[in-house]
Amino acid sequence: PQLRRDTFDFGTAAHRVVLGDGPELVAIEASDWRTKAAREERDEVAAAGGIGLLAADYDRVYEMADAIRRHPIASALFAPGSGHPEQSLFWRDERTGVMRRARTDWLPNPRNGRLVVPDYKTTVSAHPEALARSVETYGYHQQAAWYLDGIRALNLDEKPAFLLVFQEKSAPFL
Repeated sequence: PQLRRDTFDFGTAAHRVVLGDGPELVAIEASDWRTKAAREERDEVAAAGGIGLLAADYDRVYEMADAIRRHPIASALFAPGSGHPEQSLFWRDERTGVMRRARTDWLPNPRNGRLVVPDYKTTVSAHPEALARSVETYGYHQQAAWYLDGIRALNLDEKPAFLLVFQEKSAPFL
C-alpha cells in the first residue's frame, strides 16, 4: 500500500471540498500530530477510508474552497452542475493498441464551444516562476497532453483545452 503523507492528505482534502467528491473528512481536535492519541485517531479515520485532518487544516480546506468560489474564473470552471468531478477515461491508443486511462478532476458537461478541462492543484506559491517549476517538476505538461489525447480519442471534443488551476495553501489562498 502507498504510504500516507500529510501533504497528500491535505491536497486530497482540498480536492474533496472544491470538487465535491472524495473521501470523508474528519477534523481531529489537536494542534499537531505529536500525541499518540491524535495519530491513532487519524489512523482510525484512514482505516475507515476517510482523511483525518488537524482542526486548523480542516478549516483551511473549507476556506480555500470559499476562495475558489469567489474567484470569477475558477468558480465558473468548477461550478456545481456544470460538470462531474473525478471522471475516469479509458481508451485504446490507435497507434500502439495499448489501453490508456486518465482521471480528470472535473469533466465539464457537453455544450457548444470548446471543451475546457480544468485540473485543480494546491501549491505553496502561485508566483509564475514557482508554478513553472511545479509544472516541470511534477510533469503537469505531460498530464495535459495525456488527458487531451483521451478527450480526443473518446470524441468528447476535437480541440479541447486543459487548464491548470493552482491555489496557494495559505491565506489569502491565491
